[in-house]
Amino acid sequence: MLKLYGDNGKFDKKMNEPANILVSEDYAKELRNEALSLPSLTLTRRQICDLELLINGGFTPLTGFMDQEAYESVLEHARLPDGSVWPIPVVLDVTEAFARGKPAGGRPDRLARS
Repeated sequence: MLKLYGDNGKFDKKMNEPANILVSEDYAKELRNEALSLPSLTLTRRQICDLELLINGGFTPLTGFMDQEAYESVLEHARLPDGSVWPIPVVLDVTEAFARGKPAGGRPDRLARS
């Protein structure tokens, strides 16, 4: 799963509380500096909505976009790998060209609104 900097990078077991995906001010500065040298991705309106729902807890227990394992589990069983019921995949769909430039499990580095 694309980690949005939660405590465990997977799924928060506390279904009644949004996952903590915020970072410290120092780490945010570090990420901003790192992002300047990385490729950018312009998000569609739907991708922005998904990102907002991840950030505000609307997709709890998810703490980020799904990885391949979670995606396949949801498609095949309508459940997350931890067994939690989850009916739809939440993924960051990108072009093949963008994906080829990314390491497996890598994160999009800078996100922009379209």
